[in-house]
Amino acid sequence: MVSWVAAILTALLTVSTLGVALIVLIPLWILGFWLLPAYTLMLTSDLMPAYLSVTGWGPAVLGGLITLVIGIATDSDNFSKRVA
Repeated sequence: MVSWVAAILTALLTVSTLGVALIVLIPLWILGFWLLPAYTLMLTSDLMPAYLSVTGWGPAVLGGLITLVIGIATDSDNFSKRVA
């Protein structure tokens, strides 16, 4: 539900500003879905070092990128349902 609302708002904002909104929306998308998971990995490794160990920001950013790719690949909207 939230992804549908975000997609509709993004589309409306992009169309209403003739694409200029993408200058702001693309960096926000990258920040929200790539760098925030990297920060979460670092924070989790600082709070619970016995359960998760991340050696620096490089591996955390790579982990955030992998999380982003997995999220894109497993998004239910990306899979088409085949009707027999």
